[in-house]
Amino acid sequence: MVRLDEKVINEVRNKADIAEIIGHYIPLIKKGKNLTAVCPFHDDHNPSLSISNDKQIYKCFVCGNGGNVFTFVQNYEKVSFVEAVKKVAEFYNIDIGIDNDDLQDDRYDEKTKHYFKVLNEAIAFLQYQLTTVNSKNVLDYLHDRGYDDDIIKTFKIGFDPDKYALSKFLLAKGYHEGDLIKLNLSKNYDDQVQDVFSERITFPIFDRFGSPIAFTARTMIKDLQPKYVNSTETPLFTKGNTLYNVHAAFEHIRKEHSVYIVEGVTDVIALYKAKKKNVIATLGTALSKQQVQMIKQLTSNVILCYDGDIAGQNANYKNGQILNDAFINVTVVNNDTNNDPDDIIKKEGVDRLNQILDDRLTWIEFVMNHLAKDHDLNNYSQKKDYAICVLKQIASLKDEFDRNAFINRLSILTGFDVTMLKGTINKDQRKISIKKTRKEDYEDKITSGRLRAEYEILAQMLSSPDACDYFVESIGYLPTASNNHLAMLILDYLRRHEQFIIADFISYIDDEMLKDLTLNVLNWEHLAKSYNKEVLFDANNKIKVSLIDEQISELKKKQRMTSSNSKKQEITNEILSLKRKRNSIQTCIMEENK
Repeated sequence: MVRLDEKVINEVRNKADIAEIIGHYIPLIKKGKNLTAVCPFHDDHNPSLSISNDKQIYKCFVCGNGGNVFTFVQNYEKVSFVEAVKKVAEFYNIDIGIDNDDLQDDRYDEKTKHYFKVLNEAIAFLQYQLTTVNSKNVLDYLHDRGYDDDIIKTFKIGFDPDKYALSKFLLAKGYHEGDLIKLNLSKNYDDQVQDVFSERITFPIFDRFGSPIAFTARTMIKDLQPKYVNSTETPLFTKGNTLYNVHAAFEHIRKEHSVYIVEGVTDVIALYKAKKKNVIATLGTALSKQQVQMIKQLTSNVILCYDGDIAGQNANYKNGQILNDAFINVTVVNNDTNNDPDDIIKKEGVDRLNQILDDRLTWIEFVMNHLAKDHDLNNYSQKKDYAICVLKQIASLKDEFDRNAFINRLSILTGFDVTMLKGTINKDQRKISIKKTRKEDYEDKITSGRLRAEYEILAQMLSSPDACDYFVESIGYLPTASNNHLAMLILDYLRRHEQFIIADFISYIDDEMLKDLTLNVLNWEHLAKSYNKEVLFDANNKIKVSLIDEQISELKKKQRMTSSNSKKQEITNEILSLKRKRNSIQTCIMEENK
């Protein structure tokens, strides 16, 4: 396992700016001293992610995700802590002496790495087949389709020549038949191991990090169905959790702040020819919830580019609704050619495809055009249905100018009165009721009593070494186990470090529960700004009083359970003694506060 020296971690963290890093991934909104953003870690409907420049931390109180700059990158990119540090370091051109091979060892277990080895061997074998004399007709076919050697190499395109070629090769290399079947490279048919993708052109599919997970394969035989065969679900591959080409497109998406979404492999390659490298494919027209979440973590701007035929335009509409509901900005390529991107290049050339790709409709414009094809606007009932469908999409627009502009356009198109159309829009349509945010839950729990007092102590310990000294000398421990654990961790950190830096302390915490507790204390609305001995004194005594009250309560329960008069009297004496002790503490508090 790769480990980093704490000094290296802190050096990178100290040079990083959390707003700059988070802003590299998602749009930020200025709100007072702090910044907010739509949280990418849950289905956020309002900017609920808060970023503190002063503390160099972030927190979402709806889903609870929070931490420092490394935590954000780790959670956003689904990578290990070490890899998150490396990514932040690279952003600031800092070399931490770790290469990608080291990281892969941390990322995957041994069985998964073995599967990758099998698939890499398969890819290499299938690529080699294209160079053989027997496959010259296949290579010619690819060249005729406009796939030059650079594209063939870039996308690792291969060919499986017959029913047994790949299986025989992998078995001869010593790989187990069971693994080949599990990875859907082979199937057992009549007690013979046969290739799944025989006599097909193969396109490997990779995960986010560029490791092979599956194949999609195309027939060369005209009118043979199915034209494409995808790997079935395997230990590495679930179609609904996969976006084709995401590993290669990732940095281009970041650079362009947008992504083209197409249906299949050949569409990705067509856009690649048109110099559009920020492109991914859903390997079909259906868009899963998992894919939407993955897209959301890539960018908030999607350009839909499904085929120009009816099925493709329906996919644009269906998937556009899903993405729009997920608060992703959607535009749609205005492809009215009835062809897919690959066919457009073959028939009209790359320049024509680029022209089409640059002609985009806003989501509402596309909806109005698309639905108009399915409704007779001379028929009142269909016109009404059309207007209601369009209004639902207009209601989702945040910009009032845009809403008014499209309502006016809808009025002109349908003849319905503008005022009536505006009144039809449900202004609260976008709002989703949330019973309580996590922040409200935490605030409810700490409004009074012992827990509030413990939070006051922890809050001061996180902001002042003097408070930590007072804790050691006068308090000693906190009754709530998790709070006491955090207090001990703060003291341990101070013993090992010259300064207490909040963002570095976050990296120091291994326990996720304690990390979450720290963030809750740091975001508590009553967080202490500086050391206040009087507040600590009061908090300590409140805890003592609370513990005495708990003891008295337990004794009263015990007293009700006993039938012995002498035992009852004994308990009564204990209760009176505790009450005197409590009164003494309360008197002390009152005198101190005079």
